[in-house]
Amino acid sequence: MTKQLPALSSLRGIAALGILLHHITVYFLPELAKYSSRFTPFFTKNYLWVDFFFILSGFIACHVHQSRFSSTVTRSYFINYIISRFTRLYPLHFVILTGFVIMELIYLYFYSHISLSIPFESLPLPFDSEYSEKALLLNVLLLQALPQWGSWNGPSWAISAIWIIAFTVPFSIQLTRQSSKGTDIFLFLLCLISLTIIYRQQGTLDVLSWSGLVRCFSETLMGILAYKVYDYACTKRFLAPSSFCSIVFLFTLVSFALPIHHIVTVISFLPLIITAAFIKKDFIFTNPPLLFLGKISFSLYMIHWFIFQLIDKISLIKTGVAFHRHFPLLQLTGLASLIILCVPALSYFTYKFIEMPLHNHLKTFTRSLLKKR
Repeated sequence: MTKQLPALSSLRGIAALGILLHHITVYFLPELAKYSSRFTPFFTKNYLWVDFFFILSGFIACHVHQSRFSSTVTRSYFINYIISRFTRLYPLHFVILTGFVIMELIYLYFYSHISLSIPFESLPLPFDSEYSEKALLLNVLLLQALPQWGSWNGPSWAISAIWIIAFTVPFSIQLTRQSSKGTDIFLFLLCLISLTIIYRQQGTLDVLSWSGLVRCFSETLMGILAYKVYDYACTKRFLAPSSFCSIVFLFTLVSFALPIHHIVTVISFLPLIITAAFIKKDFIFTNPPLLFLGKISFSLYMIHWFIFQLIDKISLIKTGVAFHRHFPLLQLTGLASLIILCVPALSYFTYKFIEMPLHNHLKTFTRSLLKKR
């Protein structure tokens, strides 16, 4: 079975773009979110693409590592898996976190020397709240998803959650490879019940702390179970035509645009991923622009919040007022479009000169250490 699943790379890029749209409207330009919510919940529900990432991480982990963990989890394979996760997630996280620290130090300098004539709008303190020194330590350790600690780079809490849950993934793969259909159904329903409880208590799945970790674990396990369905279909030589994936993708988009229950959208990710995994060549899901977007998706996901905060910090330093309060709605829409066009370009730069070089160097270094042992 080929290890390459190109359509899933394209979907990963679409997911990263969806999260960018969510953050730029809900957090960075809230006036746009308020206006669009009169007509559709599309922008506010785009946070659910994070749930897509969680499910996809379990699916891909099973696709790549199932042969190693199908019968038992050996110490060497477990260490190799954790190292592979670390070398993939940590380098870019650390570089961008360093950028946040430098930005906060510059903000501290200007905050200390800023003119009191500026019309302050409850100007946030430097190194306060989620940007505290204590939170920084947890961010350095990639443990910011733990309760009561803020994420310096907002979206990176999900990367932290994936890192923490990664320690359970080999055992989840081993469990599901040996489990019966009845057990699989029970595990799936357990995951679904967990998500339902979170949604009923919080009114959303956009949660952090322990609930966020339960959300990540449940959806990662759902992705592993989805891979079992895909693997069974492959053994039976069942090949889903690309039209199936297009239909499911269209339904998923409709579920974002309409006031449909959020968990319904999450469930739709399962057939979307399974059907997309069958696609090796397709005009829609394997075209070069979408594959490119998938290639830079991790950089896009990690860097866009830094860009938002940099713009906001400059605005606060110069005027004491948040950036989005400077412009009417029409101009904000144009600015949002400009940012959406610029972020992928900056993400490509980050991917080519930071993400991949550091990932490759760290992977080579860790492999050399393991060989010496």
